[in-house]
Amino acid sequence: MTFRANLSLLLPLAAAALFADQTPIMFRGDAAHTGAYPASGRPVGKLKWKFETGGKVRSTPAILDGRIYFGSDDARFYALDEATGKKAWDYSAPGPVESSAAITKGRILFEAGDKFFIALDLKGKEKWRLPLGEPIPANPKIMSSGMWEYEHSSAVVEGDTAYFGAGDGILRAIDISSGRVKWTFATKGRIRATPAYADGAVFLGSMDGNLYCLNAEDGSLKWKFKTTGNEYFPMGEIQSSPMVSNGMVYFGSRDSGLYALDAKTGAKVWMSQADNGSWIIGGPAAYKDLVIVTTSDAHDIRAYSAADGALKWKTASPGASNFLSSPNIFGDFLAAGDFYGTMLLLNAGTGKLIGGFATDERIVGGAIIHNSVLYFGSEDNFFYAVGK
Repeated sequence: MTFRANLSLLLPLAAAALFADQTPIMFRGDAAHTGAYPASGRPVGKLKWKFETGGKVRSTPAILDGRIYFGSDDARFYALDEATGKKAWDYSAPGPVESSAAITKGRILFEAGDKFFIALDLKGKEKWRLPLGEPIPANPKIMSSGMWEYEHSSAVVEGDTAYFGAGDGILRAIDISSGRVKWTFATKGRIRATPAYADGAVFLGSMDGNLYCLNAEDGSLKWKFKTTGNEYFPMGEIQSSPMVSNGMVYFGSRDSGLYALDAKTGAKVWMSQADNGSWIIGGPAAYKDLVIVTTSDAHDIRAYSAADGALKWKTASPGASNFLSSPNIFGDFLAAGDFYGTMLLLNAGTGKLIGGFATDERIVGGAIIHNSVLYFGSEDNFFYAVGK
């Protein structure tokens, strides 16, 4: 049964904290990918505007100075006016844009079509593009033979360097201004997870089932950790963008595991498994002493103790739907989209369902709330703004 009710967004927030206009709002909230954003005002359950693209919108938007930036499967990258949804400009990309934009130092960075990593200026003019290698071929003998890789790796930025992975299995460290490659690190699987940065290290998951910790300066390997794997996904493929918090790194896998490692050594602290053979491929989010994840075949959102992995709460999808998107935290509530096309909002501390907004197709990208408005894209080709 498909869940299609338009739930009112009654969000009992305290004082609303607004983002500074000069601070970009981007994928997973920060370089450590905690998924935590400053609290915004209270969205109201009505459509403010929507914008139609020519393809599925799978990327998480970025916001800066009254403009919203995102890509689409129509091989275009868009800049819209945040208040009205009117197009400021668009850029014709060399392939579908399924990565999420990073904005820094006057540059907008994203990957397109497994072909190029691209830098635009804030007016949509291309400044440089970096060619990528051919994606590592999928293995037809295993279930993860290139399917369900809806979101591509995005860049994480620190200082003058952007770090990003690609389908060719290579992580690149790039000078943001010039596009010069500083160093590379090769894995044995396609890279769909977005790397995280913390304390001079880059944390990277690969479809080869390894979580890598690299020295951010030169790309040398500090440690790597191999997932357990299971009968159907023996490689334990990692699509989940890792999250670093309080000296730990957390990530999910196609082997149903949520892993917690010591960020300095890579030693496993705990691992919890979702039921029904469920993937955990969205990035985890940090809320107080909890780690919150979405699941696929378990059809729920769940919170674990960050310290020991004990399950604290879980909330089923109202329509028994898969979740492939990452949960994002805004103050005391979280937003996550499901495969039936509903962007749900929950209390982050208790898991209580607060509300949601239904679209006509599945949602795999993340949402951002800014100035009391909820922004996200859907596979129905539309980008939505919901709120006052």
